Amino acid sequence: MTMAFRKHNYDLGNFERCEEHGCPLVQVAQNVEPKCLLEWVVEQAAERAVVDILPPSENPEDYPYPSLVLEGGMVLPVVKALDTGTGKAAEVNLSLTGWQVSEVAYVVSEGPGGHMEYVTVEMTDGRHAPILAGLNLDTLIYLLEDAQFRSIEP
Repeated sequence: MTMAFRKHNYDLGNFERCEEHGCPLVQVAQNVEPKCLLEWVVEQAAERAVVDILPPSENPEDYPYPSLVLEGGMVLPVVKALDTGTGKAAEVNLSLTGWQVSEVAYVVSEGPGGHMEYVTVEMTDGRHAPILAGLNLDTLIYLLEDAQFRSIEP
């Protein structure tokens, strides 16, 4: 759980769910239409290129992973990345600058670690095998809430 969820005492189980994708719906006020997390990430990230990387926070209580910064300013908080060509972990660093988000998906898995939910993005550069990045769901929900608040605040 990220600092954002701890700070606001969120519980992922309390969010309404999108009927189409099964992912959280975010609604910050009665006069704001609920927004599907996956659809929002697609709107913000699809076909956009990586322009920068934010390093992990030095305070592990905040967010101990790097983030991708896309054209237009969207920040994608990466938990882990996989080089689909080798099947090995991929480093999230400035070498990904210029790579483009080609696909966004919402994934739910059940395994030895329990129930997991996350958003993934596939990134391509046209020369190498795609990189698949698992994103932090808590932080994405927090960013969507922030965007909704900004749409209604004066």
